[in-house]
Amino acid sequence: MHPRSGPALGRNPTLIAVWVRYPRASIKPLWGEVIAMDRFERRGRDKIFDNIYRAVLLCKLAGLSFAETKNILREVFKNPPLLTVKDWYYGRRKHRLSKLNTLDKALWYHTAYEVVIKLKTKHLQWSYKKISSELKKYLPIKIPLTTIYYWLSERSKPNVTNVKVCPALGYLVGVLVGDYKRKRNERRARNKNLHFIKYYVQMYEKVTSIKLKIFRDKYGRYYTSERGTFLKILWRTGLWKIIAHIYPREFLQGLFDSEGSITHTMYKGILKGYTLNVTIGSHEVLETCIAILNNLNFKFRIDFTPPSIKKVRRKYYKFGGYYRVYILGGKQTLYRFEAEIGFRESNRRIKLLALLEAFKHPPKDRHKIYYKLLNSLPLHNSKIVVGPPGLEPGTPAV
Repeated sequence: MHPRSGPALGRNPTLIAVWVRYPRASIKPLWGEVIAMDRFERRGRDKIFDNIYRAVLLCKLAGLSFAETKNILREVFKNPPLLTVKDWYYGRRKHRLSKLNTLDKALWYHTAYEVVIKLKTKHLQWSYKKISSELKKYLPIKIPLTTIYYWLSERSKPNVTNVKVCPALGYLVGVLVGDYKRKRNERRARNKNLHFIKYYVQMYEKVTSIKLKIFRDKYGRYYTSERGTFLKILWRTGLWKIIAHIYPREFLQGLFDSEGSITHTMYKGILKGYTLNVTIGSHEVLETCIAILNNLNFKFRIDFTPPSIKKVRRKYYKFGGYYRVYILGGKQTLYRFEAEIGFRESNRRIKLLALLEAFKHPPKDRHKIYYKLLNSLPLHNSKIVVGPPGLEPGTPAV
């Protein structure tokens, strides 16, 4: 069809803009580019709608109300279609995903398989097409016909890890976004602290019902045996922000365990205060962390270190820029931090407990008590009582 003929030109604002902008002689060679550009824009729009729909489903699986879901979507997507989102949330409409990824399969395939087997057991005469149409009433996503056929003929079963949306998933996401290598290359948690890895394995088992094995490399670092593809999908699609806002405290726990730091500050030989911060290398992670800290009413300060080249062991390395978020406040802020976030990693947890105990004594005796507790507290100590009345201590180290 000629570009000037037919109703398509009047319905497509992109094509109208090209027709007005370019002269008549240049329309023909540009026509293929215009169609390709229009398809590209439509594909990008579909991906955005896919992720918004997935975000709604994640909020529903977490048990959030529509008001809470709406607030989270506004925080992450800025301007979501609220009427469409409301229909999706209450099941009045369903969005057909352009392509199922590993996260979709991990969340829904095991449930779909159970429903398919129950329907076949109850209705032996039904074909796989009939079961597929009936399955739509139970699930918010569409399972391919071929997959249902192979399930019914016992040729295959769901071969993806079953993922539960629970608070432990927020901790895994916090560890994920705090580790630069893990977000891009690796699919496993790696750390020199064994207690941190053990706690990570416990959280992973709560999410997937799989207990990971722990190994040690030649550098003395411990690492897990996971693949963690669903975590990679959460990072690539940006849905990790949804999990972070659903479980804000657990997200900060994972982030501080991965990249957090706590030290004491001295002034004229007296232990005066502390420095509590977390290092972040991504601006996206920084924005999410700031939003969550504001929602939890924590005061903070942000410092930025620009990229630099440093010499390490006779070799020069290029280091990217990073942000440091400092938690501000006095003893009460430290009590709140320990009660709501805290550390599960043993070394930092011992420092935190020693500081909280030292602040109960006069200033001139604090540093002696701090160093004494620092050297005497066992790694599994959870009996020490910290914080003012009414605040419970955080999760003990594993």
